[in-house]
Amino acid sequence: MKKIGQFLFRMWVKVTGFLPFFIWLRLKKYHLNKYDKEKLLKGNAIIISNHNSTADFFILLMAFWYRYVHVLIGEQLYRKKSWGNMLDLLGALPVYRTRHDLSFMGEAISVLKKGGVVGIFPEGRFNHGGQLNNFEPSAIYLALKSGAPILPIYIENNAGTSKRSRVIVGQKIYVSELLTSNNPSKGEVLDAASMLQAKVLELKKQLHLYKTYHLYETFRFRWFLLDLIKVAFFPLNWFVFPTKFHYIDGASKKERRIKGRAILLSNHKSLYDPPLLMVHYISRRIHSVVASDVSDKKPWFFDAVGCIVYHRYEDKGDAKCFISIINHLRSNAVVNIYPEGHINKTDKLDKFQDGGAYFSFMSEAPVYFYYMRQENKPFHLNHVYILPHINPLDYFSSAELKKKENVPLFTKIIEDKFHYLEHIAEEDLKNRKKQKKQK
Repeated sequence: MKKIGQFLFRMWVKVTGFLPFFIWLRLKKYHLNKYDKEKLLKGNAIIISNHNSTADFFILLMAFWYRYVHVLIGEQLYRKKSWGNMLDLLGALPVYRTRHDLSFMGEAISVLKKGGVVGIFPEGRFNHGGQLNNFEPSAIYLALKSGAPILPIYIENNAGTSKRSRVIVGQKIYVSELLTSNNPSKGEVLDAASMLQAKVLELKKQLHLYKTYHLYETFRFRWFLLDLIKVAFFPLNWFVFPTKFHYIDGASKKERRIKGRAILLSNHKSLYDPPLLMVHYISRRIHSVVASDVSDKKPWFFDAVGCIVYHRYEDKGDAKCFISIINHLRSNAVVNIYPEGHINKTDKLDKFQDGGAYFSFMSEAPVYFYYMRQENKPFHLNHVYILPHINPLDYFSSAELKKKENVPLFTKIIEDKFHYLEHIAEEDLKNRKKQKKQK
């Protein structure tokens, strides 16, 4: 009967409390990767989070409203009988620190082994500061005993204020990724807890990027003009700039359906190139890097269509632009870079700059290829050649990505790929001319 009562009460709270909680919290939920296939939490899991106030408990319930989350709650909230009864009905598990009572661990393990979800605030107490308190190792022990993955989240709690509360959900972490044995020492367990703390801090930084750059949202008025140009230009493209795509070495249409962060590299033939790229990759917003001598003519327009402005300095690079590109990529955006650095209407590629490789190293973003044999001309069939994308981690370890001397090596790999496409395109053009003569 108790379980039936808990189920009915929980459903009643979620149904009747949805609107009041939404008004009170105005909760917005993000994921570390917007395109994560495991957005819905399935199976057992241990959710860990920072802890600001009692409202965090309700935020957990609302963020994962489709799951029954058993949250570990400190004994002080159980001192009032009314609170204790409500928390008990909502499936909370009391933690009695003063008694040194560890029975909550057995209850939590039982929930996890039955495929349930347990929520933990590993700081152990409220933290109103910017940094996190040291994490207690309870999540590590539960993961060892139950085999459940750990799901880190970060809560920005603005309950009852004019600001929205926000939650960002990370990716599952398995205890085998943190520990080398099933019987670790106390020191190893504490080190693993510190790693979890670092993961939650990374989520805090990622949430800040999402809020600052507004690149996560499907619709955002900030990008209205950019989206409008894409939609308006799409039908026009079919008639004015018909394009045939050549997928080389096993590439497919999936190369134009980019998910997550990416660097889109292309040769540069004309001013038509950026809007055509927007249409050819219609499912994503493309943020092109443009030189200031071009953008300064209409700065409001280039800003409205999501361009990242690069200033050419004789004695140094544009640090502000570099930071913006890296932050865009870390916000899971697609950044378009022309590695030749200028418009090149000749049939031969110029030497590539290191920018594409550098930003790929800094953000671990994959590199996508887009090569045009000739300048895109209105009312002509234009040809674009595409290779499978590559990831810097396919060629270098995480430690090697931090070494600047490896950036030119990756640039050379990228440049060789483009020269390969250049050769393919030249042969394709010769074959087309040959077939025309034969006809």
